[in-house]
Amino acid sequence: MKNVQPSVEAQKKLCDIDDDVHLPFTIPGTTDVCKIGFLKNYTCNMITRLLVTRKVSKPKSDSTKDVIETMSEHSSIPYKVAAYGILNSWWKIKLFHRFLWRRLAMKYDYQQVLYIVQRVYDNIDLAAFFLSMALAEKMMNSMKMMTQKEVGQYAAELESELKGHSSKNSRRTRKKTT
Repeated sequence: MKNVQPSVEAQKKLCDIDDDVHLPFTIPGTTDVCKIGFLKNYTCNMITRLLVTRKVSKPKSDSTKDVIETMSEHSSIPYKVAAYGILNSWWKIKLFHRFLWRRLAMKYDYQQVLYIVQRVYDNIDLAAFFLSMALAEKMMNSMKMMTQKEVGQYAAELESELKGHSSKNSRRTRKKTT
């Protein structure tokens, strides 16, 4: 098998992750500079918690009324996600998140905050995140895994196998055959 070495860019990215480097970028349309590092687990958990507790979903239909209704219900979410990404620390999030997302909402429009959210998205280890989320979802016992019909079929199969094996392997049957 051929031994393939990682590229220089991949090695540099790994060093940046290890050193917790915060890469600066300029927000379009402004002279403001933000720094976002690779997201820590707590930050990813807070973003997930935000989306789950707010029950973010697609609009019910493509009608203008439903789209506007959804936008008005969830208008603060992009700003909150951007604030989580900028802060990216348990202490900073606890102390400054409430103030920062409101400041971002007053200062930037959706196009500018979209650029910040894209930078936050780029700094997530998505492969590990989605794999762990998929595995965690499979471990949930609160979700209904089988329908009643499937449960009945499964129980009937188990019962028929037990009856079939129990008569062949019981002591009485073995004594009679020997």
